[in-house]
Amino acid sequence: MVLMVREAARGLRESLRSSEGQFYQYCNLIFGGWDYCIENNKAASIKKKAIYNELCDHLETERYNDEKEQRTKRERCRLYFIRLVVNMVVLCLLSASFSAIFYSTSYAFEQLQTLKGNAQNEWDELRILLYEYLPSAVIVTLNIIIPFILRILVELEHYTPTFILVLTLVRTVFLRLASLVVLLFSIYQGISQCPIPEAGNCINEDCDQPRCWETYVGQQLYKLTILDLIIMFISTFLVNLPRKCIGHKLMRGSRIGAAIGDIEFIIPKHVLDIVYGQTLCWLGMFYSPILPAVTGIKLVFVFYIKYFDCTVNSSRSSQLYRTSRSNALFISILLVSFIVTIIPVGYSIAEIKPSIACGPFRGLTTIWSEMVGVISESPNWLQAVLFFIGTAGFAVPAIIILILAWYYYYAVAAANKHMVALLKNQLVLEGHDKQFLLTRLDHMIKKTAEEEEAAKSSSNTEEETGHSNDQTLEA
Repeated sequence: MVLMVREAARGLRESLRSSEGQFYQYCNLIFGGWDYCIENNKAASIKKKAIYNELCDHLETERYNDEKEQRTKRERCRLYFIRLVVNMVVLCLLSASFSAIFYSTSYAFEQLQTLKGNAQNEWDELRILLYEYLPSAVIVTLNIIIPFILRILVELEHYTPTFILVLTLVRTVFLRLASLVVLLFSIYQGISQCPIPEAGNCINEDCDQPRCWETYVGQQLYKLTILDLIIMFISTFLVNLPRKCIGHKLMRGSRIGAAIGDIEFIIPKHVLDIVYGQTLCWLGMFYSPILPAVTGIKLVFVFYIKYFDCTVNSSRSSQLYRTSRSNALFISILLVSFIVTIIPVGYSIAEIKPSIACGPFRGLTTIWSEMVGVISESPNWLQAVLFFIGTAGFAVPAIIILILAWYYYYAVAAANKHMVALLKNQLVLEGHDKQFLLTRLDHMIKKTAEEEEAAKSSSNTEEETGHSNDQTLEA
């Protein structure tokens, strides 16, 4: 978390610096964009492409701003209406996706509890298998279809390339994170609706519920991790590779072949796949301790699958990305995913009763009560310190100190911002003074040159007059 916050803060500083230099961004890129520590040709080529992409992105932004200023009132109204309709469609798609996840999870939950003790033939066993993977399959399917639709819809809104990237990422991340939250909420609904079983019983026989809900949650997240890798493999080797072969070998030179075989390597999609896998690991490591090891092995396969997809199947993306801003955005998304995963895990630790039938915390009211028991067995001075941290006598002064510190740094930042504005104005005034002095100097030089020419012409006239008078006297 510390590393993610550090990287996100560094990216934010770079974004602020680049936004402050928006009036001289071309000068910064051309005269100050090169890294003179580069010593090999490959790194120099990559740096050249990065600077080229930055320049193209700035030019595209300027073109968009010029087009935006030239829009008529009718065109603006039409564009706002299109954006309103697109946002309503996006909300409907997200709502439908969450409903599909909720109802599929609830339905699979009920069917599994009905079938698991009454399976009589192979068909029932197959149905159990299908119901076990139904929520994961629905989530994976939605993660494939909905982002593709969102990428098509965002093109209709006519934003800048940078804002299109941000908006697409926000919508896709919201879909994926909210899908996991809906999945956990559906499982929680199935657990919490059953009353507490009688003494001596592990579960309430009058209500359908898993014997170990922690294991059930871990199973769902484990299945999502495995299915994510399987879908990635199928998409790369069984979909994109045949498309590449058909478009560039069998139908080479035709428009249909180009439409089939031209596959762009969409960087945000592939980065979000990695972020999504990391989110599953964070969310499931408490319920399935082996999941981090599985995720580590999965990432090795993901690297080679993505490498093959990038070098063999895909072509260069037509969308330009600013490297610094994109990295900061992806790190911020990873940080948001980490915070979102903490909330359900923390709630389950602090509020939900552990399973009675299994687990190291069975018999306790909450998992957190185990921590309270450990603290109660510690020395008295340590108990006093820890319990004091949880009282208002510590919390109120700590909050006041944090508010004062925040206000101090806010005041320092405001003062620095004001000083920067004054220095910028001073630089502008210095530039105006230099321009004024240069203008005056140019004017004086021209005036001096004109006076010299006038003096030279008058002296020439006097010489000619004297010469003519001498000729007259001689005559």
